[in-house]
Amino acid sequence: MRGEMLSPTQRWAIVGGALNAALYLAYLALAATPLGHRGAMTATYVAGLGAGYVLNRGWSFRHRGAVAASLSRYVALYAAGYALNLAALAIAVDGYGVPHAMVQAIAIPALALFFLFGQARWVFAPGRSHAGPAS
Repeated sequence: MRGEMLSPTQRWAIVGGALNAALYLAYLALAATPLGHRGAMTATYVAGLGAGYVLNRGWSFRHRGAVAASLSRYVALYAAGYALNLAALAIAVDGYGVPHAMVQAIAIPALALFFLFGQARWVFAPGRSHAGPAS
């Protein structure tokens, strides 16, 4: 019943905090392998995509619209976030030599705001059941 007392944003923060903490640790472990920082970021994005969708759709936002439509919006949102994250790694790590762990430690919470807004206003918005553009 505790979930009933929490707002969608609070539930989203719990899901995101736990999932991103686990994925960041996985990222650090994978970045030390031949995958490197770009491969590790890609692997953790893919790993987190499914779990994040299921948890955020079902618990955080309690979305009851069409799965295919919300999933396509979710994938599009996270593809944009992936591109931003990859660009941050390329510029900061490869271009300026900033440690990759620091870049990810900053990128994860920065992108979280992008993802929260996108999920609340577009992916899982109340009454949203089609894949068309936001109205």
